[in-house]
Amino acid sequence: MKSPLLTALVLGFLSSGALADDYTATIKKQAQACADAMIAKNFEAMADTTHPRVLEAMGGREQMLTTVKAAVAKIEEQGFKITSSEIGTPEDVKKIGAMTVSIVPDRIVIKVPGGKLTSESHLLGISEDEGKTFKFIDIGPIKKEQLEQIFPEFAGQLTLPERKQPVMEKDP
Repeated sequence: MKSPLLTALVLGFLSSGALADDYTATIKKQAQACADAMIAKNFEAMADTTHPRVLEAMGGREQMLTTVKAAVAKIEEQGFKITSSEIGTPEDVKKIGAMTVSIVPDRIVIKVPGGKLTSESHLLGISEDEGKTFKFIDIGPIKKEQLEQIFPEFAGQLTLPERKQPVMEKDP
């Protein structure tokens, strides 16, 4: 006769692996939608995929839209253009309070005068509905202290990836 405890443990183990896979697919798909919105300059969709606390920290949705539009226009005037953003495999999810979080690699290519820059960066995906939807923060330019100011519950709970310098490739 099989042990009910053993059966429960095996089912729990199997379902947790399936759950992690479900999170991975969801996070990756939603993070890519966020990245695609940036490439397409669909600022409204970018705002939709940005965590509400970040929007608030930027002065609200409308202020965030104004700031991002101006920043993109300024870099484009200087001959810079983001040409691609490829989302990598998200790290394992972590529960922090009521939030489900994952760090997501993001490889960004920027056309610059005379060549291109490739930057390895990261997004932080945060779900507050048990992993159904994730909102994102670009943590490449953010310092740990800044993140913890917006999300005090993350203090001591997340290890941010090391920042890498962009790699420049000159045109032939």
